[in-house]
Amino acid sequence: MENTFSNLEKLSEGLIFISESEHPLQPICFENKQAFHNYIPKETKIETQHIDNFFRNAIKTCPELSGEEMEISKKFQELLNYIKEKIENVIVYRCGEVSVRAFILGETEEGKFAGLTTTLIEI
Repeated sequence: MENTFSNLEKLSEGLIFISESEHPLQPICFENKQAFHNYIPKETKIETQHIDNFFRNAIKTCPELSGEEMEISKKFQELLNYIKEKIENVIVYRCGEVSVRAFILGETEEGKFAGLTTTLIEI
C-alpha cells in the first residue's frame, strides 16, 4: 500500500511557502480529526480556507517568472494535484493571528487525518 505521508515528504521537500516570511511545508499526521482538534489550544482562532485558494499564488505561472520560479510553481502544482487525488475532504485550517499555523488536512487511504503544515506571517 502506498504511504501517503512519505509521498508528501518527497513532494514537499525543499518547498518554501512565502507570506510575509518564508517557511517550509512539512508533512503532519494525526490519528483522526479529533486528535487534530485536541492538538490546537481551545482559545486559538481557527478559520478554514479552500485548498485552491491557499495555493493560488504558489502555482501561479506567468511569462515574467524566471526558469527557477517556473520549476517551483510546477512542484507546487504536482503537490496540489497529489493532495487532491490521494487525500479526501481536504480543508485548510488557519490557526492563530499574525503568526498563523496553516494545516492542509484530510482523510488518507490509510485512515489517518494527514497533510501538510506551514507557518504564515500576516501583518
